[in-house]
Amino acid sequence: MTKISTDISSLSLDVKTMKLDISKIKAAVKDTKKIRSTTMDFIATVPQLSKKYNYDIPFKTMVEFQTFNIHLLEKSDLKESVSIVLQSGLDPQMVISKSIVSMLKMFLRKDAAIQCVAVRKLEDRVPIRDIPFLQCVTVVIKEHRLMANLEITDKDITSSLSTVLSNASQWYVPRKSLPENATKSTSPAQKSKVSKNTAASTALVQVVAIEPTAQKDLNDPNTVFTPMQFEFANVEEDEEEFDDEFDEDYLSRLNVGL
Repeated sequence: MTKISTDISSLSLDVKTMKLDISKIKAAVKDTKKIRSTTMDFIATVPQLSKKYNYDIPFKTMVEFQTFNIHLLEKSDLKESVSIVLQSGLDPQMVISKSIVSMLKMFLRKDAAIQCVAVRKLEDRVPIRDIPFLQCVTVVIKEHRLMANLEITDKDITSSLSTVLSNASQWYVPRKSLPENATKSTSPAQKSKVSKNTAASTALVQVVAIEPTAQKDLNDPNTVFTPMQFEFANVEEDEEEFDDEFDEDYLSRLNVGL
């Protein structure tokens, strides 16, 4: 009986141990699901943001964009997600205006963008400097520049925003490819001087009536002279001196006086 009692006690202890292990496994599985859920819910792109919050981004109208801004005030998780997505629009060179254009193009189509102004309210235009979305844009740009120890003020943001919104219609115009001859210079080519010893090009010069067609007496009146072509260096430096030397040498061989 004693042995049986001992075995039962031991078995009970094993069962308790197993239950404890099962509880630990369940807790671990639960934590894993939480981590997986958090990873899957992470928002980093506009399509992911649109899918999670059921938006059609970029927005086509200002009504849609204004509704989106109301939601930004109400939902902290949406605001956090938007700030993460905006980071992909930062200009690598940290140019404020380029960052703003990139971020606005991510969330606005042309028809909506051209209705925006920075601060001053105009007819049929909506000032957007103080809306929640621009607050997100401002924070992201400031943090980016501060990481590089670059100063930036709200005035800098407002000034850049005003400038880029005045040309909003041009954001969506595709850049035309340059014509084939765009890189060719239209200015006259400059002549480079070349010394007589390093002549780089040649020219054909026609010398008329100085070379006989056959080996005949130069005093023979029936001797026929025809044009010939001579190839020599086309030299710009000391050109006259070079030509004179050539003429003197050649004509002296023909016994013709200068």
